[in-house]
Amino acid sequence: MVVAVHMIALPLITNALSSGKAFAADISILMIFGVFGGIVQSSTFALGGMLPRKYIGAIMFGQGISGIVMNLCRAICLLSIPDELFLGALVYFTMAALILIICSFAHFRFQQFPFVKYYIKLATDEKNKTQRRMVGGSEVDILKLTDEIEKTDASLAVHNLNYLSIPQ
Repeated sequence: MVVAVHMIALPLITNALSSGKAFAADISILMIFGVFGGIVQSSTFALGGMLPRKYIGAIMFGQGISGIVMNLCRAICLLSIPDELFLGALVYFTMAALILIICSFAHFRFQQFPFVKYYIKLATDEKNKTQRRMVGGSEVDILKLTDEIEKTDASLAVHNLNYLSIPQ
């Protein structure tokens, strides 16, 4: 949703500002795209990794098709509105934002399917079993170990702060 809002803002801001300020604003927006794009892609692959193997292939295929479709949409915008670059960019980015909004709702709805819930639970149970095997104990032992690690981290942080604050 954040990227969708910034997609619509990108051509509007670029058109409203002078070239130097527009360039800086565009770079800032593109950095936001990069951060959220990485989050979206990694969460999509994480979800796909919990499902049977063929779904990772479907995710990769879908990414390839989406790239082709969006490039075709941009070409259509450029060809259909050749004299109005701003209007063509606004139509393209608005269309891309709408597709992102639809995909975000579809992603959320997909996670509600019983099939997907089953595989998420299966993957979570397997993760918990692996953690128990690594530690060699029960979930209670894992929680105790986690508490000990957090206490150790906190004491090390206090020690480091004390060490750094000593004048030399």
